Amino acid sequence: MKKKVWIAIAALCVTTLTGMSASVRGPAADSAPKFVAQDQDPIVSAGYYQPLKSIHSDYAVFRCKVQLELCEVHSVLRGGYTEQFLGMGPLNSEPSLSLDYSLATSSNVPYQYVFWAGPGPHYDLMEAYFNGRWHGPINLGMGGVQSQPAAPRVWYSTAVSGNPNGEAVAWTNARDQVLYATSSDPASKRSWKGPFTTKLGNVGYSLTAVDTGGSFESVWWEENGDLYAGNIPRIDRNGQTWGPCNFGMGVVGTTPSVVWVPWTLPDIPGVHHDSQPSAESFNYHAPHWKGNCPAHLYPLSQDWYGAAGQYVACWGGATAKGQLYCMPWALVADTDGEVAGPLKIGNMGVLGSAPSITVWPYSVKFFTPITMLAFWMSSTAKEDLIAAQINPPSKPKDLGFGPIGPLGE
Repeated sequence: MKKKVWIAIAALCVTTLTGMSASVRGPAADSAPKFVAQDQDPIVSAGYYQPLKSIHSDYAVFRCKVQLELCEVHSVLRGGYTEQFLGMGPLNSEPSLSLDYSLATSSNVPYQYVFWAGPGPHYDLMEAYFNGRWHGPINLGMGGVQSQPAAPRVWYSTAVSGNPNGEAVAWTNARDQVLYATSSDPASKRSWKGPFTTKLGNVGYSLTAVDTGGSFESVWWEENGDLYAGNIPRIDRNGQTWGPCNFGMGVVGTTPSVVWVPWTLPDIPGVHHDSQPSAESFNYHAPHWKGNCPAHLYPLSQDWYGAAGQYVACWGGATAKGQLYCMPWALVADTDGEVAGPLKIGNMGVLGSAPSITVWPYSVKFFTPITMLAFWMSSTAKEDLIAAQINPPSKPKDLGFGPIGPLGE
């Protein structure tokens, strides 16, 4: 559900990193408005599941354009993608997918939770979940969901995270305020609590959510071409309240998609590092952020994964040629962390929607290298589902299944 259209686009200056395949881009002082993508909001929500080294599968959900129902595609071991019509509609927004970290069927299919906005006049938070078979739609109440809900790509149960509040799903209301609801057992309607308010101010944009292993959840969004973030207070083990924090970047043309990668850092094009993370081995710099930003972030990564990891935020570029950009934010020392970017990833062309990036949060060292994928809607009239690998960048692949675009735009 698009609420505001990003209109300020910066002219770009290009600096090629020595020995690197990616380029770092920044905004010029003067700029001219340009069309970025067909839709700045997420159209598809994807997840990646790999409980064992020999088992991995991709999942992506979207709103079937003709029926306004819920559809899902999945692939096992990067084979062909299979579509499943789930119904549940009509959906009043694009769906948001979360894969359970610890619960799966005997055939290694992860438990899945999907959220969307219900119909008027109440616009409640709706859910469908899979625990061997699909259940739903389930009306969770809450009311006033005026954007696509934002659920973390990976759902950590209370048994895993130790947080009795579980995880949170966030959204914006008609006054552009960020609200959220929490659940320690998303398959149980009784476990849902909320809505709760935040101190993030007016955010008239779609959100994305990420958790760093349970009890450290934050929401991210685009505003005036920059990357913003703020945390969910009830899902913060340290009891911090921070945000809105402006990371800058200046070329953010869509809602960002953010994942957390623990322990082993992914090989992001344009960023060099050794196999073991250290501040000296990165082509990073201290964050040039503004606002109510988090301080001394090192405890944020001291969860059950270990003491190192990074966020990776990706988005469609605010240029006439679009492209996919990413910003890694590494927590590697008792500082505010280190960021790099914006980094142009391969040559993806114009994205027809905001991307949805996926990675599985490995907790075992031998899971290397880490593979990251991106999914988005094509910018052609077919409005097909597109997939590409981020590291190393691959040529975008048209998976078909279109049209998956939003209605009325």
